[in-house]
Amino acid sequence: MLSFLRAIVLSCHRAIVLSCYRAIVLSCLRAIVPSCHRAIVPSCYRAFVPSCHRAFRSRLNSNYME
Repeated sequence: MLSFLRAIVLSCHRAIVLSCYRAIVLSCLRAIVPSCHRAIVPSCYRAFVPSCHRAFRSRLNSNYME
C-alpha cells in the first residue's frame, strides 16, 4: 500500500513539475517581466490540475490491472 501511494505521489509530482515549468516558460515568454507573475499563477494551476488527475488515474488503473 505504501509503495502504491509513493508511486502516485511521484508520478503526480513529475506531471506537475513538467507541465508547470512548460506553462511558466510559455506565459513568461509571451508576457515578459511585469505581467509575468500574473501569468504564471493561473496557467500553472491550469496545467497542474488535469495532468495530476491524469497521472493519478493512470496509476490507479495500472495497479488494478496487476
